Amino acid sequence: MNSYLNIHIINQYDNFDESLLMAVIKRVSPVPVVFDLTSAPQLEIRGPLVAKKNLGRRVVRRMLGERVEHSFYQRSGTQTKVILYHTEENTRYNAEPCDFSISSDLSVGVETHFRMPNWWCSIDWSKVGVEHRQSPRISKLIKLETLLRPLGEGTLQRQWKAAIFASHLAEPRGTLFRELSSVIEIDGYGKAFNENIESHNNSGIFKDEMLTKYAFSLCPENSMYPGYYTEKVPEAFACGCIPIGWADQNIRGDFNKEAFINLGDYGVSGYGSGFREQLNPRILHGLVSTPLLDRVPDIEGFVRFVERVVARALR
Repeated sequence: MNSYLNIHIINQYDNFDESLLMAVIKRVSPVPVVFDLTSAPQLEIRGPLVAKKNLGRRVVRRMLGERVEHSFYQRSGTQTKVILYHTEENTRYNAEPCDFSISSDLSVGVETHFRMPNWWCSIDWSKVGVEHRQSPRISKLIKLETLLRPLGEGTLQRQWKAAIFASHLAEPRGTLFRELSSVIEIDGYGKAFNENIESHNNSGIFKDEMLTKYAFSLCPENSMYPGYYTEKVPEAFACGCIPIGWADQNIRGDFNKEAFINLGDYGVSGYGSGFREQLNPRILHGLVSTPLLDRVPDIEGFVRFVERVVARALR
């Protein structure tokens, strides 16, 4: 066995070395983890964040059936031992050539893939020995037990308003914001509402601090795909708000559908009228009486999957 595990990180976001995946790798690796760019890696972790200037060329090459390589050591003839494609974005599990993959895709029937929805990265997993960094948009990670119990009637005593955090109002956000604004007052936070804010991650505003006074949080996904569910709904719920999401119907596989409002159910009848229906006192009582989760996510299954990846890399 090697005396260390050398990892290269390709096309991932800043501070990925403090991510949930890296925390699990460091927990299960029997040897120290290093990031030595001067030598070939045993494990290369590829992500979906490709520079736009290279995107067109890569698309053309894939259309021609060419394998797209990223690592210097692969280009120079020295093969990376194991390639893991890991995406927290709305990209598919097989978007890159790889030996293993981790994505939010549902029902992928291959043993080299593990489904880890994006929202798991906002959960505090310290009780199972996994310590990772929270998003810069929240001040602390979500305690799992918060999602396993109902909001309670106190939520309905808060300001009868909604809040949205957004860096832009591109569709579907623009339509959702406009439609719901005809039903309820919505306070907007982020660059979309304050041009002086440099970026979403550097706004100086923590969602979990601002949302404590609102009854509702408008928190739609950026795009819709089966299995792609981010931190938006659980973060809103953890702050004591009724989440107003926008996702496909399979989201009920992750969250109790009676615990939040899914505007995706009202694409035909109209988002505003659909939300107005949800304001029925009987429905509202059901929303605040239902926990978001009815079971603990399979974090131990994820740990075992990462163990397989690490063992293969160190073989």
